Amino acid sequence: MRLDPMPVEQHKNDDAGFQSALSLDNPSLFEGTIGRRVAAYLIDAAILLAISGAVYVFVFITLGLFAFLLPFLALLPIAYHAFLVSSPTQATIGQRIMGLKVVSNWGGRLTLVQAVILFALFYVTLAFTGGLLLLWALFDDRSRCLHDILTGSIVIRADRQDVL
Repeated sequence: MRLDPMPVEQHKNDDAGFQSALSLDNPSLFEGTIGRRVAAYLIDAAILLAISGAVYVFVFITLGLFAFLLPFLALLPIAYHAFLVSSPTQATIGQRIMGLKVVSNWGGRLTLVQAVILFALFYVTLAFTGGLLLLWALFDDRSRCLHDILTGSIVIRADRQDVL
């Protein structure tokens, strides 16, 4: 299943116009990413918890006037991750703090559609397997999880992308 939005011959520039000639053959790009990914997710989960808590407090203070907002909280994690990963920074806040970046298989930025599918698959595999499918990263040479492989994405060390 290929989700790359661009033909192979166009991979020199991505849709934002910057060069995506990042060589993903350098093993140092993937060293230590598993632990950093876990820490980044915990940071992002804390941020999402704070946002959700603020919405609940707001609904409570307004005596339920804005209770219609509560169902949208279910979409908050996917929206948070997808918009930030498909942005020019290519990382969530937690990933930026941990020095990570999400790139496509050709080294460019993910599209919003790729990012939505990536995190929808992440949360589905997390929910249905209790996180066991995330152990796939321990056996992958680039520390990719199954949802990364299916969507054509790779998490790299942002601090090492220039060391080629």
